[in-house]
Amino acid sequence: MEKILDLFKEGGVYSLTRILSTAGYVAFIIVSLGLAFMGKEWGNYSSFATATGGAVIIQLGNKYINSRYNTPQGEIGKRLEEKERR
Repeated sequence: MEKILDLFKEGGVYSLTRILSTAGYVAFIIVSLGLAFMGKEWGNYSSFATATGGAVIIQLGNKYINSRYNTPQGEIGKRLEEKERR
């Protein structure tokens, strides 16, 4: 379970953007499958899908910020600590 929770960390600290984007994906899947299995229509589904699909935009913004401001000039990415490589 700890390894799964480590997916939500950046640099050893929990990342709000990773948590929010995952929550968006999970909400989209649960609601979509629920509506499909119950055979229901929801008039505001397109708005819901757009809002939860915004999780992709959150992740892209996160990657831009990390690349632009959190990675030293000329480096490919963040260095992994020995503990994180295992």
